[in-house]
Order: sequence, then structure tokens, then C-alpha cells
Amino acid sequence: DFDGTNDNLLSADNAATGLDQQFLSMACWARRDGATLLQVLIDLITAAAGANRAIMRYSAGDFFQFAHVTSGTTGIWDENTAAITQGVAYHLAVTFDRGNINNDPVLYINGASVTVHEDTTPTGAFATGADTIKMGENVAGTNDLDGAIQHAALQGSATAVWDAAAVNRAKWWGRPHGGLTSYFPFVTNKLTDEGSAGATLTASGSTVASFVTPVVRPGMDLGW
Repeated sequence: DFDGTNDNLLSADNAATGLDQQFLSMACWARRDGATLLQVLIDLITAAAGANRAIMRYSAGDFFQFAHVTSGTTGIWDENTAAITQGVAYHLAVTFDRGNINNDPVLYINGASVTVHEDTTPTGAFATGADTIKMGENVAGTNDLDGAIQHAALQGSATAVWDAAAVNRAKWWGRPHGGLTSYFPFVTNKLTDEGSAGATLTASGSTVASFVTPVVRPGMDLGW
């Protein structure tokens, strides 16, 4: 849980090198509690004192938004048809291929892809170096999240992003499959990375709080 003021979770610098790939997929269950300001969920950065790269966030208008820094104008995309209701849990996911400056991300809300609006057209080339994880605010310590995150799943790949079925599995199982680059369930106070990167997080201000989501692990003999 993040209170909107200087709370974050941060990995060691360059701890998740596997995320710095052409194909990126990210997802989490999230709840927004605070006012309609730009708020960061997950920011892949170059280092704690470095630069932003790929940002999964809420827009100032309560929409789900993704941004990717470039050598020119940063690309910004959002869904601007279904505003996020404060206090309600949503599963949010983004997949992105940075191999071409004309590519747009795919955004998912509660397992379904949504129409994407390009707020700012990217120019130049998509920047690399997204190998450090920060949650709850950006690299400058601003755009703080007032809300909660659970089941944060991140994967970098040289071949493909998640398909819709993988996103749906991430929604219901917490993660789409084994072999993730980084995975943080956040169902306890454990901040250890369960993915291959081993990018254990350090908490600054953020706390453990109740956040009920419908995630059930396969093999638990439970249903919805």
C-alpha cells in the first residue's frame, strides 16, 4: 500500500537486466485510492539515480496509461473510454514491442484488451536500459501512487509479448506461467523476487495492507 507521499518499492540498480528486451509484458492487480493526479504503478528505470524508461501508471484523468521514453519525444498512450473507479480493484496489463517507433502498446483491463489512444506520438528511437524496477513513483520521486499493488508480474523477451490468454491467466492466477523475469505476489510482506532476475525490492514508506483480489493458484481445488 502506498499513501501518495514518498512511498516506493525499489530494486538494486541493474538487478533486472532481463527486462531490457525488445518485447515487454507487465501486469498487476491495482487499486487507486487518491485524487485524480498522474500516479505511477510500475516504472522500469535505468538506475535509482538514472532515468525513466517504461512507465505503467494512472493518468490525471483516472485512466490507465503507458509511457515509453525515446531519444526524442516520449510516447504516451492510454485508454480514455473507461475511467478507473477509485477504491476498486482492477487487473491492469500492458504488452509492448519497442522494435519500431510506430508500434503502439496493447492495454488490458480485467483481462480484456481496450481501445488505445495515442496521447503523444513518439519520435526518435525507443530508449533502452530499463533494468531497474521502481513501484509507487517515478525515478525523480514524483507522481506518487495513492493506492495498492498486488501480483506484479513482469517479463522481458527477445521473441514475443504475452498473448490475451497469458494476460487472462495473470489475472486469475497472479502470473501467466513460470519463467517470469520478475514476480512479486505481495500477499505477505515478502519483497523477494520470485522470477529469474532475483531483483528483491526495498520498501521506503510503503506498507502491507489488506487488498482482496480474486486470484487463485491452479491446483488449489478452488474456483470462482
